[in-house]
Amino acid sequence: MIQNTFSYLPEYIVADAGYGSEQNYMAIIDDFNKTPLITYGMFIKDKTRKFKSDIFNTQNWKYDELNDEFICPNNKRIGFKRYMHTVMIDMVLNVTSSYMNAMTVHHVL
Repeated sequence: MIQNTFSYLPEYIVADAGYGSEQNYMAIIDDFNKTPLITYGMFIKDKTRKFKSDIFNTQNWKYDELNDEFICPNNKRIGFKRYMHTVMIDMVLNVTSSYMNAMTVHHVL
């Protein structure tokens, strides 16, 4: 474990984008009570004008938190479908949420 390797951890934990995951952010904050300074994999790309103006990118859609729905550019609501669970090589459970499939989304637009 990191505490056994290093006797002292700095206040700010710095790493490259390869370590930028919610799991790592939460471990640094909750387990070590430190501040993560780690970008995520899409950090540079999602700052570009092309990325921000892409209407087919669901990250640019409005999100209705109360109803757990995305709203496409055509004002159609894309509702929650299911949670997906996968176990990674390091035996960490990765939970992601799934919304309507891509084919349905294209018909909505």
